[in-house]
Amino acid sequence: MDFSLMQISIFFLSFISLAGTFICLIITLYFAYFSMDLALKNLSGCTMITSRVFLLETGPWGRFRLMCVIMGLLAMPSFFLSSGGASIEDIIKFPRGLKKKLVLLQWCGWGFLMMMLCMALVIEFCGVKE
Repeated sequence: MDFSLMQISIFFLSFISLAGTFICLIITLYFAYFSMDLALKNLSGCTMITSRVFLLETGPWGRFRLMCVIMGLLAMPSFFLSSGGASIEDIIKFPRGLKKKLVLLQWCGWGFLMMMLCMALVIEFCGVKE
């Protein structure tokens, strides 16, 4: 069975996006278990975060969801500041190194998900045959 160059490249790009998404999931869970206390301490004035602290008691999925909310808050603070869910003082005093890591992780996760969507669209509309 011969594979075309397009089929091989789509396979590898799909594998990279799936593996990247999985790696982002694992890193997010790592931060959710080992950096959550520091993040919650520094974001204690944000109503968006304090109203979701109960997620810590719902297991790994809850910790993951809360860490995703924190990453979203740090990645797009202007959106949450305008709605009143965030405190500018808390965002400014958040540790810079951790903030950089969480924002990078947020955007990498979105990038890998968009890459998967693009691969699905290419497969659907360009007619990659078996």
